[in-house]
Amino acid sequence: MLLIGMVLDSLKGKQQLYDKVTQLERLTYSNKADLTRATERSVQTYFDWLLPNVCGICDRTADMVAIYDLFEMSAAVETVF
Repeated sequence: MLLIGMVLDSLKGKQQLYDKVTQLERLTYSNKADLTRATERSVQTYFDWLLPNVCGICDRTADMVAIYDLFEMSAAVETVF
């Protein structure tokens, strides 16, 4: 979770988005960050830090799906995303 946040927080532009997602997939061996046991409150804090920068870069639905796919979330946590 921290690794994903650090890498995505360093995004400087749209052209880096898929490079960083690919880099994360390699670093995590395509495993998703497990947020299934996290509380909604802790996930809200995490997403409040991470998503404004990332969402500002995303132009297409596919961009958001690529970010979404980095996480494994419970139904309650999905609503926070």
